[in-house]
Amino acid sequence: MAEIKNCDDIYAKANNYLDISEYDSAFKSFFKLAKNGHIYAQDTLGYLYLNGYGTSVSIENAITWWKKASKNNSTYAQFQLGCLYIRENKISKGLELLEVAKKNNSADAMHLLAGYMYAGKYYVQNKDEAIVLLNKAVLLGHEEAAKDLMKLTLFESGRWKTFLKGLRLSWKIIINKLKL
Repeated sequence: MAEIKNCDDIYAKANNYLDISEYDSAFKSFFKLAKNGHIYAQDTLGYLYLNGYGTSVSIENAITWWKKASKNNSTYAQFQLGCLYIRENKISKGLELLEVAKKNNSADAMHLLAGYMYAGKYYVQNKDEAIVLLNKAVLLGHEEAAKDLMKLTLFESGRWKTFLKGLRLSWKIIINKLKL
C-alpha cells in the first residue's frame, strides 16, 4: 500500500466535504486515508458507514473500521463500538470496550458508565463511584456530565462527601498536570 504524503491536507479537505454535506467526496477521501492507517479517518469512516453518508448503511463495515481504529487506541472507536455492542445486546463485549475507553480517558465513556453505575444497570449500583466518575468526565470537559453531576449532588444531598472527594481528586489531577 503506497503511503500518502499529504494526509493532513486530505483529512482537512475531507472534513470540509462533510461540513458542506458533500458526502460522496468525503467518503472517498476518508476511505483513502483509512486504508493507509489514518486513525481519525477510520473513526469517521465507521460513522459514515453507520449513517449511510456517501455510501450505503453498513453496520458491519462500521464495526470493521472502528475495530481497526480501536486497535490503534482510538477512544472514539472504542466508545462507539461499546455502544453499538450494547445496542445489539452484546452487553459484556460492549462494557469491556467502554471500560477500555474509560481507561484511555474517554469522557463520553465515563459519562455513560457513570449513568449505568448510578442506575444499577449492567453494574451493581454504586452512586458514590458514579459521582466520582462524573467528576473525572467533567474535568475532561464533558458538559453533559457537568449537568448530571449538579443534578445528582443536589438530588442526593447525602452524597456531598462523595462529591467533595471527587472534587478533591479532580484538583489533584489538575495540580499534577500543572507540575509537568
